[in-house]
Amino acid sequence: MKVEIRAAGLGLPPAAKRAISRHAYFELSRFADRLSRITIQLSQDVTPPADLDKACRVSVDWPLLGRIEAETRHSDPVQAACVGVSRVRQRLFCRLKIANQRR
Repeated sequence: MKVEIRAAGLGLPPAAKRAISRHAYFELSRFADRLSRITIQLSQDVTPPADLDKACRVSVDWPLLGRIEAETRHSDPVQAACVGVSRVRQRLFCRLKIANQRR
């Protein structure tokens, strides 16, 4: 499982990147042997409301289930990434449940 963090237009310090990566590994470690890549994209968001000015898109590539994505906004980029990773984890559980019911 490879975690890739992209922060376009943000001066994200290395400690914040480590915190995001650590949270992603914690949340998704159950699926580590099946996930090929996790991409976390952080950017500035100029749409209202102004207090939620950081956008995050998290995408996960799973050969069996395809690509799973989640988007979130928050005032703190680390929190935006953590919430996005948690949403992806929830979507993974839902997709796995549906896939197992089809068998």
